[in-house]
Amino acid sequence: MNKHKPCSHGIPALRPTNIRRAANGETFDITSDYWEVSATGSIAKFNFEWCTEVLSPLMKNALKEVVAYRLESNLASTISGELTAFKRPCLWIQAQANSPVANISLEDVLAYRLDGGTKNDYSMRNLVATWLDLGFTAIKKEAADFINKIPPQSNEKTHILTLDPVSGPYLDGEIAIVDRELQVAYETGEINNAQYVLVQMFRLYGQRSSMVANLKLRDVKTPKHHGEETSVRFEILKQKGSQAQRFGPKRPAPMLFTHALEAYLDELTGETAASEWDEDQPLFRAKTDVFLTRRHANDIRRSTKVKGQIAVGYKAHMTAERARARYQTILASLRIISPRTGEPMVFNQLRERHTIATIMAMRGCTAEEIAAWLHHTSPGSCEAYIELASRHHQLMSSLLDGKMVHVAGRFLGQVIEDNPDDFEVGSVITATEADGAPDLGTCASGGCSALDSLAAPYACFLCRHFNLSIESELDPLLRLLAGRKAEAKMHGDDEYSRELNRHIAAIFAAKKSQHQARKERESTA
Repeated sequence: MNKHKPCSHGIPALRPTNIRRAANGETFDITSDYWEVSATGSIAKFNFEWCTEVLSPLMKNALKEVVAYRLESNLASTISGELTAFKRPCLWIQAQANSPVANISLEDVLAYRLDGGTKNDYSMRNLVATWLDLGFTAIKKEAADFINKIPPQSNEKTHILTLDPVSGPYLDGEIAIVDRELQVAYETGEINNAQYVLVQMFRLYGQRSSMVANLKLRDVKTPKHHGEETSVRFEILKQKGSQAQRFGPKRPAPMLFTHALEAYLDELTGETAASEWDEDQPLFRAKTDVFLTRRHANDIRRSTKVKGQIAVGYKAHMTAERARARYQTILASLRIISPRTGEPMVFNQLRERHTIATIMAMRGCTAEEIAAWLHHTSPGSCEAYIELASRHHQLMSSLLDGKMVHVAGRFLGQVIEDNPDDFEVGSVITATEADGAPDLGTCASGGCSALDSLAAPYACFLCRHFNLSIESELDPLLRLLAGRKAEAKMHGDDEYSRELNRHIAAIFAAKKSQHQARKERESTA
């Protein structure tokens, strides 16, 4: 594609070709203010109607050209995020000037970042860079250079590293109890073949909701229907046009899942031979009542009217959101109590992905291998699992005599109501070595070598005898560790940096426990 050449006045004009092509081969009309492009099993919607009041006509034209150009070689979901990030400063600048934005200067960007900036501003850097590459002048180079230096969001996934009970991976005991409750519910008829297969499709393979929703009859093989070992293949959705319509490797399946899958396929196809199937039919239909956990007449009627996907080739499929909601509803209906928290377990598709990735890391898989299994576009997003596994193996022998349980990055002590001033002298644990640093708590066993060897307070958060005061302040300790981590990074001391990460994760988990304890105290007050 030829790049734009501004006219003598620097005014961008729409290219003469109205119909443009996205990376996946779909086309759209750039003169329209509304485009739809498929994106990872859903539809990315580009609505430029907001530009009419916020941007000058020339700025609007330029923005549409930049977005169309980036769509030629990038994922639609990525460009949608870039456009959303770019929209925020435009709205802010327009509100300050009370007139449509005709250009963006460094002063505009600085003022926006001071007053209304967000952590997602980093996402617009590539869109802005493309703007300049295409020769448009409405965004000043100094402003573009500043935007390019906006730091990215932190990639450290504390919900994984702290094994958060709401959004982190499931622990071994939780996996075991869900396995047991699912099997009992299936064998007693509390959940049917369709429900068991849908839930296990998430739990066994850890794939995205969109990839599960897009499964077709052609993507599953069973001994009964095909005369070969049970397998499932998933369509890879996060990809560029040159890789379109590729599939991941076939995944094996355990025996009980195989029996349920074969029974579900018989129900779905009327027990016809596989040679007679329409293999483009969805494995999980949008309009069906087989996934309902209640059998009320109104629920059954609504289930046959739900909206499915609108993308060509997938119109009878449930949407990714519907697949995720049905999975959560089925598991929630079992009322499983977490052995870790004593409360109903929180189920979501991302926790299944985190669990699969964590198990792989524990078994020695690399970030590249985990990314390939989960169809991540970059191994970098899987580094947190490797870090968690590394911490886990370091702690196994020292804390739990080598038992294989998840403890890394957890707060193992308890939060108590006592004030640090009431603690016994000699057993008080202080946040930092600095004079005047706040006291954190005390040791239930009356003191240990950590106090004498200066390992406190870092080792204390990983000790079951540690009593953390509900009123203690942890931020000074976090600031100190952050400073030490910066020094370790500057000197290239990776081993020390990883050790600091372990303590930081445990302290974040302690802060969460403190917050929960305060909420409980307020609710009973």
